[in-house]
Amino acid sequence: MILRIFGRLLLAAVLVVGIIPATRAEAAESGPQWITPHDGDTVPYLNDLVFQVQPVDNSVGYLYGFFENGEMVWENYANEGHLDGTQYVLKKGSRGHHALGSGAQWRVSWPLQIWVRGYIHQGSQYHWTEASIINVTLVGFGCIYDPVTGGCDH
Repeated sequence: MILRIFGRLLLAAVLVVGIIPATRAEAAESGPQWITPHDGDTVPYLNDLVFQVQPVDNSVGYLYGFFENGEMVWENYANEGHLDGTQYVLKKGSRGHHALGSGAQWRVSWPLQIWVRGYIHQGSQYHWTEASIINVTLVGFGCIYDPVTGGCDH
């Protein structure tokens, strides 16, 4: 139990403060490749929000961060206390789903920037990949989502 608590505290320190620096070679490792959504996509906010990346070799988890108007509004580790796998889902009505709606400000659509990093375990060392960053547009009320094109009909 004490080891588990210590492990979580150490991981939190690494994530939040960055007290364990990555070496130059570690920092150069490419980030996960996005499966869905893609950069520039329109994403219907009124559904569950599904984010998925290709697995990165030796990754033990993925850090997903969401930014609206230059401010972080949700992160799986900071807000839920854990990293996730290659797929991360924010269920409609969940705290995370509501947090991503904060940027709407009564608009039909609003920008969302999404970051994902893999947490790599190699030997006795851990390090982060580079961040893979995409920009999407969330659409809420006033959008009739077209599943064929993946966009909106107005």
